[in-house]
Amino acid sequence: MLITELFEQFPDFMEKKPNIADLEVFYVNSKKRFDNKEGTDPDFKQRARDTVVKLQKGDPQVLKGWELLCELSKE
Repeated sequence: MLITELFEQFPDFMEKKPNIADLEVFYVNSKKRFDNKEGTDPDFKQRARDTVVKLQKGDPQVLKGWELLCELSKE
C-alpha cells in the first residue's frame, strides 16, 4: 500500500528520496486510502494488492521501490 501511494502521489520518490518522517505521512495517507475512510478512492485497495502481486513476481520497478523503502528504514 505504501509503494502504491508513493508511485501515485510522489512518482519521483526513487530519484528524490523522501526522509523517514515523510514516509510516516505517506503511510498514514495510504492506510486511509486503503481503508477508504474518506470515500475518495475505492479502487486504491485493489491497486495496492496488485502492487503486492507485482512485487512477488519480481517486477523491476516495484522491486526497486521496495528496496528503496527498506534502505530508508534502515538509515
